[in-house]
Amino acid sequence: MKAVIEAGKNMVDISFMPEDFFELDKFAKQHNVVVVAYCGVAPGMGNIILGHHHTCMEVKSYECLVGGLPVTREWPYEYKAVFSPIDVIEEYTRPARYIQNYVMVTKEALSDPELVHFDGVGTLESWNSDGLRSLMFTMKNIPNMIEKHYGILDVLNI
Repeated sequence: MKAVIEAGKNMVDISFMPEDFFELDKFAKQHNVVVVAYCGVAPGMGNIILGHHHTCMEVKSYECLVGGLPVTREWPYEYKAVFSPIDVIEEYTRPARYIQNYVMVTKEALSDPELVHFDGVGTLESWNSDGLRSLMFTMKNIPNMIEKHYGILDVLNI
């Protein structure tokens, strides 16, 4: 990201990075460059949708469920890797952060599993993931925010 800014190019990035991209904000402004980080499906599209609703109403709680459901479900996973596999593995192994009563909570990834049922889809299992990313810092007036990934449980007949 720093090299792109130094080159004077604008950038939209959809992947996870361990570095804090906010540290490059001043540097990007000095180079008259716009950088939008974490702008994929989630984080990204979910952030945009939340931002829209936040301008129209008071948002007290935000929960984003994200995952990949294939058109044709195939054994053994019945899951579609719609994101970079390396980023998915990273998100399933690094600690999950979310906001509860304005406080950042950190737990193990894949913690707090729960079942969610969707008509026409089936029962899915969701678990904590570290997908809020920039929302934790840009939407500080929303008291509760969490992102959970989900997977198919029907294959286990649950």
